[in-house]
Amino acid sequence: MDNFRMVVFVALILVFCLNASFAEFIFARGPDHSKGLPCPGNTYKTCLPGFRCEEGSGKNGCVRSFRKIAFEAYTTNTVGHFPNGKVLIFPKVSVNDGQGYNAKTGVFKAPVAGLYRFTVHVCSASSKHMVVAIMKGGKQIAVTTIFTEPHSGCGSHSTMARVAENESVHVEARWSDSRLQSDIYRWPSFSGFLMYRYD
Repeated sequence: MDNFRMVVFVALILVFCLNASFAEFIFARGPDHSKGLPCPGNTYKTCLPGFRCEEGSGKNGCVRSFRKIAFEAYTTNTVGHFPNGKVLIFPKVSVNDGQGYNAKTGVFKAPVAGLYRFTVHVCSASSKHMVVAIMKGGKQIAVTTIFTEPHSGCGSHSTMARVAENESVHVEARWSDSRLQSDIYRWPSFSGFLMYRYD
């Protein structure tokens, strides 16, 4: 009898785990919202910034809000040589409303078509050049050069661009001997936000 109960118990656990995995596979959509903001009137449901709470089909969900798309990412310890064409990755994210920026690749993918404004802020090593461009897909849409001596220096550049839905924007080095500097006193960054949406 004890063996029978044990078999039933193990079977119930397996059924529960399989059902949970299946449900998770079916209903998992997009990013993890568990660390998001509480939904109004709901003490257990949360959604990430850039999403709104919405109820449907008897269950709550998080729906992307296209009115709130903005990101800012930076680095505090990225230094060294950046050859022409190398993508700059800003791994520390302070804002990512709409979840368009990927901190692992350094690429922003527009959740919706519209007019966006992008800003890059970089610092060059002492007496070295740092040449960077904002790239939309494979096309350069803005470029700037930072050079100071005898110490390192920083500079910023902004641009506006019409970006299609799912089109990518990133920052890359545009000179063969660009030298980036970042530390506790210098935080290179990449940011952008949706100015208005194209209907």
